[in-house]
Amino acid sequence: MDDKTYTFRQWMTPVPFLVGIAIVAAEVIHVSFRIGWDQLFGALLALVGIQVCLYISMLWIRERALVTRDLRLGIVASGCYLLAFMLTLDHYLLRWKIISTNRLPDDLVLIPIGTAVAVVVFSLWRRRHPATRVRR
Repeated sequence: MDDKTYTFRQWMTPVPFLVGIAIVAAEVIHVSFRIGWDQLFGALLALVGIQVCLYISMLWIRERALVTRDLRLGIVASGCYLLAFMLTLDHYLLRWKIISTNRLPDDLVLIPIGTAVAVVVFSLWRRRHPATRVRR
């Protein structure tokens, strides 16, 4: 098998682990805050879906970074993941009235700024240390 191709099994390896963690977290929320399972299911599906999308995209980004030594795409993907995860989590926490204040403006400002700063730092780092091709 070629090193650059992934089987469906390799792509879906972390899914049972992520679902297990989500079920435990949902049970804690269910017991602690008396949120119904019908409401928790949508949140679980959304949050696990976001994490699976990050995992699958990072497989491709990792292969690309091994060749180009460019980490910026991974930083952007991580920033987008963090923003999507935090906004989804805020949405459900506000809906269930677990948090009373809306942190949405902070998330919309701070996460993109932090991601942009990290991309700039890694862009400058890459210019000082030219990319070297990794031979396989």
